Amino acid sequence: MNIVDRLIPDCAELLRGLHGVGVDWVQLDEPSLRNLVNAAARMRNTLS
Repeated sequence: MNIVDRLIPDCAELLRGLHGVGVDWVQLDEPSLRNLVNAAARMRNTLS
C-alpha cells in the first residue's frame, strides 16, 4: 500500500467532517489541509 492509498480514507473523513459543518469548497493543496491529513495518517498508523 502506498502513501496515497493510506491517505485517501483520511482525506475522505476530513472532507466529510468539513462538509458536515457547512464547508462546500476546499483547496486540496492548502498547506494546512495537508498538515491535518498527514497528522491523521500518523495517528491512524500509531493506533493500528
